[in-house]
Amino acid sequence: MPLSHAIRRLFFLAAMTTALGGCTTLRSPDWPVKEAVPGEPVTIEMAIGDLTAEIVGLDASIHPLEAHRIADTALRLTHSKIDEWQVTRPPLVNNMLINSGMRPRGLCIHWTEDLLKALDALDLETVDLYWVVAKRSRFRIEHSSVVITAKHQVFPEGLVLDGWRNSGMLYWVRVTNDKYQWKMFDRVTGEYVTQAEVIDAIR
Repeated sequence: MPLSHAIRRLFFLAAMTTALGGCTTLRSPDWPVKEAVPGEPVTIEMAIGDLTAEIVGLDASIHPLEAHRIADTALRLTHSKIDEWQVTRPPLVNNMLINSGMRPRGLCIHWTEDLLKALDALDLETVDLYWVVAKRSRFRIEHSSVVITAKHQVFPEGLVLDGWRNSGMLYWVRVTNDKYQWKMFDRVTGEYVTQAEVIDAIR
């Protein structure tokens, strides 16, 4: 593709990205922005400890060692993709590069696929994993993430794990505290279930 044409295409995609919006680029309040000691950035080991505590805090039935394995795997996997996929910040710019063929992977669906594959391989016994999707109705743009819950919990009680939102620096937040209105995507049937439908079903 001629360089001038590629540049015009990038400008067009950038304009469309700005117009359409889509997934936001909020920074995680926990990692890597927070500083444990003024002037000293939080390390990935500290982030693993924080995420482990957050997972254990979902329910007393979650085994701490299993929570640590999840946190370690999720944080290291998503961070490793930054170089592997040549991730560019912010995420919407990276999406533009992927859609123009200049990056191999890095859309939210890619982060979700790879994270679920890695966590499924851990053969977890005290938690369940969900693929969740949020749709912006105006332009039908979807955002995907992973939600983790204790075995007896429903997904609105869980924790969102999002590799896309911070460009490979894993973002996590309780489902009920997130700005997105998540739906559970059934990986077997391909059907969607909303948070409200799940809550109504257990009342």
